[in-house]
Amino acid sequence: MMIKISESNSKQINVFITQACDAGNKGDQGIEKSEIAFIRRLYPNAGISVATWWSNDLLRRVQPDISVYSPLIDLNLRGKDIPLYFYPFFMVFQFILSMVSALALQAGLRPIYRPDYIKALKDSDVVMSSGHQPFVEGSPYRPRTLWSFSANLLVLFWGFADVLIAKKIFRTRVASFPQSMGPFNTFIGRFFARFIFGNMDAVFVRETISRETLTKLGIKTPIYLAIDMAFFFKPNCNQKSALNHPSIGVSPCFVAGIKNAEKANYVDVLSKTLIQFQQKYNASIVFLPSQTTQGKAMAASGREDDYSASKIVESRMIELGGDSSKTKTVFTESVDDFALFLHQLDMLVATRMHPSIFAAAEAVPFVEVIYEHKQVGLLENLSLQQVGISVNGLSVEKLSNKMDYVWANRIQIKRHLEEKISFLRSRDQPILERLIKALVSKN
Repeated sequence: MMIKISESNSKQINVFITQACDAGNKGDQGIEKSEIAFIRRLYPNAGISVATWWSNDLLRRVQPDISVYSPLIDLNLRGKDIPLYFYPFFMVFQFILSMVSALALQAGLRPIYRPDYIKALKDSDVVMSSGHQPFVEGSPYRPRTLWSFSANLLVLFWGFADVLIAKKIFRTRVASFPQSMGPFNTFIGRFFARFIFGNMDAVFVRETISRETLTKLGIKTPIYLAIDMAFFFKPNCNQKSALNHPSIGVSPCFVAGIKNAEKANYVDVLSKTLIQFQQKYNASIVFLPSQTTQGKAMAASGREDDYSASKIVESRMIELGGDSSKTKTVFTESVDDFALFLHQLDMLVATRMHPSIFAAAEAVPFVEVIYEHKQVGLLENLSLQQVGISVNGLSVEKLSNKMDYVWANRIQIKRHLEEKISFLRSRDQPILERLIKALVSKN
C-alpha cells in the first residue's frame, strides 16, 4: 500500500505497505483495514494503494478508496496460472526485470517492468510489510506439499525483491507490521529471511515463537512484540442479524496438504461433537466460514475454501442426526458482517486464527483448533493456553472436553478477555504509533 499524507508543511509523505494477502480471507481483510485505519488515525488525509498477490478486484470492492498493485514476483502471469515446475524460472526472470526497472528509474529512465509499483517504492518514505504472515516455510502441525513450498518461496522472493529495491537502491526505510515469521526449514528460506529482516529498520512480531526464530537466525534489527493488527479492527456496520441463544459459532477449514483420511476424521469429529453439544445445551450451530474465495492459487493447491468446509461439516451433522432447524451456514462477503455475527455468539470453535481474534476482541469465549505456531502465540498473548487443542490427533472426546470446559467457564473467560484485550491495546497502540512516526520523520 502506498499512503500519501499531506502535512501542514505541504510535504507529501508516502508509506508503501506490501505483501498484502487475500481479500477473500476475513482475517486478511481485518488486518488490511486495521492497518489502513491505523495510518489514517495518524495522518487523516492518507491516500492508499495496496500490493497484493490475490484478487485485485475483490480487494477494491472491500476497500473501494484504494488503488491496487500486483506483486513484483507474481504467482500468476498474464492471468494464467504457471505450472509449478516453471516457478523458479519465472521468479528469477521477474526478479531480473524488477532490478533493471529499479536501476533505470534511479537513473532517471522509465522502468520496463511494473513501472507504477517501482515508482511507488521510490517515492515512499517508508515501506511496511503487511501483518498476515507472509514469510514462512511450512509448519510442524501440517504436512508440507510442493504447492505450499512453492507458494512460500514465491512470497519470500517477493519480500526479498521489495527490500532489496527499497533499502539498497532507493535507500528507503523498511519495517513490518506485527506478523508471525517462520519456521524457515531450508537454506534458501533462511537466506531470504536473514536478508529481509536483517535489512529492516524495525520488526514487529505478534508472538514470542517468531521472535525466537529471528533471534536464532542472528537478526540484529530491533524486534518488538505487539498484538495482531486485527485486534484493532472495528466493524463498519451497525445492523445485526438476530441469532437464537445459545448460539455456537464454528469456523472450520481444511488445512493445506491434509490427507483424505485426516480430512474425514476432522469432519466426523467436528460433526459428532457439535451434535453432542447441540443436544446437551439445546444450542444452535452457526457455521461462519472465514475464507470464502476460491481463488486461482487455492484451486491450484487442491484446497477447498472454508465455505465448502462448512457445508461439508453441516451436511455430515444432518446425516448423523443433527437438528437441521438449529444448524445453518452463514456466508459473509465482508469482514464487517463476519465480525458482527461473531460478536453475537455465546461461544466459537475455530480452526483459523482470526475468527478467534475477532471473537476475543468482543470477549466471546472460544476453542482454538491449532495447526500453526501463530495460534499457540495467540493463546500465550491472551493467557488462554487452556482453550487450545491440536489438530493432530483430534478426537470427539478431546474436542468435547475442551468445549465443555470453555462453556462451563465462559463467564470467567469473557471477563478475562475484556481485561486482557483492553490492556494489550493500551500497551501496543502507542508503541506502533511512535514507530511509524519515527520512521516517517527520519526521511
